Amino acid sequence: MANPKYLITAGCSFSYHPSDEKNTTWPTFLQKHLNVPMLSLGHGGAGNTTISRKVIYNLTQVLKRYQPEDILMAIMWSFPDRHEVIISRKVPSLPYYENKNRGNLSPYGLTSAFDRSHYLLNATNEDELTQMYFKNYHDFIAAQIVTLENILRIQWFLKNSKIKYLMMHVSDTTFDKKLCGHPEVSYLYNLLDHNYFLNTSAINYFENISIHKNIPWVNGHPVAKQQEDFCYNVIIPELKKLGYVD
Repeated sequence: MANPKYLITAGCSFSYHPSDEKNTTWPTFLQKHLNVPMLSLGHGGAGNTTISRKVIYNLTQVLKRYQPEDILMAIMWSFPDRHEVIISRKVPSLPYYENKNRGNLSPYGLTSAFDRSHYLLNATNEDELTQMYFKNYHDFIAAQIVTLENILRIQWFLKNSKIKYLMMHVSDTTFDKKLCGHPEVSYLYNLLDHNYFLNTSAINYFENISIHKNIPWVNGHPVAKQQEDFCYNVIIPELKKLGYVD
């Protein structure tokens, strides 16, 4: 099978594609290996709802220029305890964490950045709105359900569009073994097509398997050598196994 002509990658900051070499991530090396144009949808602090929506919208735009058989989609799913809120044409009544990346104002590209307030609710944020949410509303089972629903809709969307894809999870918490056995969760987990997932989480590989596992992380993230190792020794072999790349 011929290599794809266009690569789309998505995820949180572990999949971000900045110019800073210290934060170079696996999409950088995958694009280099395939030598094709890439749309990087990595988004710092993104949860799985953000990733899912961002993938669907941007993929519909790419399909206007490329045939499905020419596209390869690679997604690293994020932590379940990350949420998002979108408020259109309204300023929230409570102060909230604002990433200086203007992409957070409208990360999908659907509307003007001045037309909405889009922000992320992550447990590590200290603003009043986020703290109120996690104190009163966050539920681990519900978060796992939402994560699985987002992954499923992307799997079904990609299969229906006949687009080749590979999925991976950033952490073992993405699929919490205990929670995925819960009766309100297990039926969703069993619907996943696990044949298109890596068999290790990224963090588990970085910390326990990588030949560079002893290198300290920078700003809470693996360094370029660890990301390169993950790409060439995990992602690319799996893509070859699936018959997606030469």
